[in-house]
Formats: sequence, C-alpha cells, structure tokens
Amino acid sequence: MGEISATAAALLGQLAWREQSTYELAKGMSRNLHFFWPRAESHSYREIKRLVADGLASAHRGRTGRRPRTTYRITPAGEAALHQWLGARSRRDS
Repeated sequence: MGEISATAAALLGQLAWREQSTYELAKGMSRNLHFFWPRAESHSYREIKRLVADGLASAHRGRTGRRPRTTYRITPAGEAALHQWLGARSRRDS
C-alpha cells in the first residue's frame, strides 16, 4: 500500500484514540479540524469505507436500540500506515 491521504491519516488518528461510529468520526473531523482544513462530512463517510477495504480499519456491526450501528477500529496495518505518514511528514518539515 502506498502513502495514505491526509484525510485517511486524520481518521486513523481518531480511531487510534478509540473505536468510533462513522457519525462520531465525521463530527470529530468537523469539531477538530474544520477551522484550517474543511472537509465535507460525506468525504469522511466515503474515506472510512476505503480504509476498511484497504485493511487499515475494521468495521463491526451492532445495534443501538433498534437502529443498526457500525463502529470502526484501527487495525495493526492502519497503525503502521499512520506512523509511516506521521514520520514522512516530520522528515519533510526538518
């Protein structure tokens, strides 16, 4: 797998804190990054599905009451990709 996008890195960073639903991820992106890096919520929804397809995150289906809910976790491959992305950024900045 090649280098991940900045959006993918931001989502993986949020998943490194804890398991989250797509809604929580999109809201976190909006709350934490919107002042300097605007992204449409729909972009986060698409990107998390791509991370699952690439094996960087895993999806777990469940329910909240009657409503279906999918939560996501970072995988070991996702952790490695995030660390690689962070390392590449710091080397470019030095």
